[in-house]
Amino acid sequence: MKTAGIDVSHKTVTVAIKRAGRIGKPREFKNTPQEHRALIRALRKAQVSRVGLEATGQYHLDLALALDDAGFALMVINPKAAKRFAEAIQTRTKTDAVDAAVLAEFAPRTPFQSWQRPDVLVLTIRACARRIAALCSSEQAANPDQKPAPCGSTHHPHAGLPPGYPAPDHRLPR
Repeated sequence: MKTAGIDVSHKTVTVAIKRAGRIGKPREFKNTPQEHRALIRALRKAQVSRVGLEATGQYHLDLALALDDAGFALMVINPKAAKRFAEAIQTRTKTDAVDAAVLAEFAPRTPFQSWQRPDVLVLTIRACARRIAALCSSEQAANPDQKPAPCGSTHHPHAGLPPGYPAPDHRLPR
């Protein structure tokens, strides 16, 4: 069985593929949708059957979704479990390449727990939140001299509330 270990960070994705008991030379990709497609092509070319991906806050989700869409057997690994495994096999160095190799070793040695894709509603809310954040940052970039207003409003923090709706009281209790 060929397995891949993937270490994900904000800007890069490092992959190590285990073939015939040996870990190949790690490859690095940017953490972007275009590079995710290149990574998937590389995994298909290597005929990888199982992927171990370390959960890294929000950075791993887009890649996990892409791998799931591509049909890979995917296991998202708890970082603490990966750390304990690395300690157990006496790995002393900590680099992205070493972490990817550890994950490639971890995936075939532990019981496979298939990743469960988040619900469509959760992904939709996430996409909306990302869009709002992008709009807010572009509004701030367009008007750098203007005092930042709360995100989603242009003039007043309570703009957009339905008529007659009481404005929230933001005072701290005594």
